[in-house]
Amino acid sequence: MSDKKMVLLVDDDIDFIESYTLILEKEGFEIKSALSSEEGLKIAKNDSPNLIILDVMMESADSGFEFAEALKEGNFDIPIILSSSIAAASGRNFDLNDLNVRTVLQKPVDIDKFIALCKKYAR
Repeated sequence: MSDKKMVLLVDDDIDFIESYTLILEKEGFEIKSALSSEEGLKIAKNDSPNLIILDVMMESADSGFEFAEALKEGNFDIPIILSSSIAAASGRNFDLNDLNVRTVLQKPVDIDKFIALCKKYAR
């Protein structure tokens, strides 16, 4: 069994998935990825990652928030970092702390900050 912390990347942009994967694997993380919130939820529930990097807008403007809400409803206590260029675009009100969101990173992300936050929140 690996001692590596697992990070789940959920983003509909394959370029971000590939970039984040390269960066985080270099830092010693195990990476799983999903191109949709539905696929991401299946992986999160089956594999219990140490951290989730989550895009906000995928299938809909609220997909990322709905993903986090579904995890909470399923009693999955996995830290989340939202990574989005439109984090404030949702028309719904969400309590990010209540949804286990630790921070929001605006794309494009600062790589050093991104790595530091992943190391801080992956548990």
